[in-house]
Amino acid sequence: MKDHNYLLNLLKCPSSGQELDINLSEKKLVSKKNNFEYLIKNNIPIFFTDISKSDQKIITWWTDLYKQLYQKFDKSLDETKLEESLKLFYDLMKKQNHLIYRNLLNKFDIKEKIVLEIGSGSGAHSALLKSKGA
Repeated sequence: MKDHNYLLNLLKCPSSGQELDINLSEKKLVSKKNNFEYLIKNNIPIFFTDISKSDQKIITWWTDLYKQLYQKFDKSLDETKLEESLKLFYDLMKKQNHLIYRNLLNKFDIKEKIVLEIGSGSGAHSALLKSKGA
């Protein structure tokens, strides 16, 4: 519960700006004045449920791109291959003195820390942070 409270302090209701409470038994977040509720699915709060036509076009485009470029590769991944790929990715970030290496991995011990990556894209950085214990 301690981690939940810490994370809740970082979140505000996108509709009202109010602080949020967590209802674990019902798997939802509730604004302090109970004006708004947000379901939690797979440990992820769902703040926006309406999908516009332009959103659907973007989702379709990314889904198609994934199928073309990554789906076959993902099917061939196992835990060993994934760990090897993350090591190579880390080595590349270190060699290039990339921002994630220079300002985070090289300076801080992230083991057992909560890290929020905004705009995670393909998830490579998130996977790297997870592999380093975050």
